[in-house]
Amino acid sequence: MSIRSLDGNRTQVAFFHIVDSKGAALGWLGFCERIAEAMLPAILHPGGLDEAERRSRADPPAVVGYYNGDLFVPVSWLRHAMTVEWDLDVADLMKMAAEQAWRASHATSRRT
Repeated sequence: MSIRSLDGNRTQVAFFHIVDSKGAALGWLGFCERIAEAMLPAILHPGGLDEAERRSRADPPAVVGYYNGDLFVPVSWLRHAMTVEWDLDVADLMKMAAEQAWRASHATSRRT
């Protein structure tokens, strides 16, 4: 998998392990402070990772990040390719979770 960002580099991304109210793992989300945007797994791109790679050649995302070997891209880049309402709703919910985790991490770091 070789998705490049507009600047050709990886960028620093804060990653958050999202769990439900009972503590069950729901996965990882990221937030990139440089572009002030949630980062979601590229596997969510319509057509999967192969299609994300093909698209990135002509329309690269602003930034890319990696965590545990998984590629993460900006939510806006993913949403641009999504046409199914359910996919858009899920992307929006994941975006809100990443933003909430980012705000909570900053609130905690300011108190200490």
